[in-house]
Amino acid sequence: MRYKRAPYRSENLRATLYGVVSLSLLLFLWIAATSLFGWIGTRVLPSPFVVVSRFADLMVDPFGGSTLLGHISGSLERWSLGVAAAVVLGIPIGVSFAWMSWFRAIVNPVFEVLRYIPPFAWVPIAILWFGVSTMTQASVVFIAAFPAIVINSQLGVQQVDGILI
Repeated sequence: MRYKRAPYRSENLRATLYGVVSLSLLLFLWIAATSLFGWIGTRVLPSPFVVVSRFADLMVDPFGGSTLLGHISGSLERWSLGVAAAVVLGIPIGVSFAWMSWFRAIVNPVFEVLRYIPPFAWVPIAILWFGVSTMTQASVVFIAAFPAIVINSQLGVQQVDGILI
């Protein structure tokens, strides 16, 4: 008895092919609009060749005191600091919400009010508290990540089977 090929393979191939074709078409339209026909001015949208060339330049030539990789590593450092602080504080608070109803009753109303404030709305307050520094940027990342970590920690503890604990 011969087995048929799994149908998902052809579906995955088709989806991949559609993705490649659509991205190729987008790239062709970009080249056509900027380089071939000049429909869009280079001040509005530079050609892909200019973008790739400038990207390569930014990898080597410093701008703003550092290369592109230096700026990326600085951003990752600030992001890591904010997420690490959110994890260190968020997991114990989420577990406490799940295990201690009295703690949840006291802290949750304040948490629910504060978590709906958009993280970028905290930027002026963070600048007043910390000045323009790494701590300001990390605190905005913390404020963005903290509610999700608390809620998912709480739900994770509440939904685990009691036999497994």
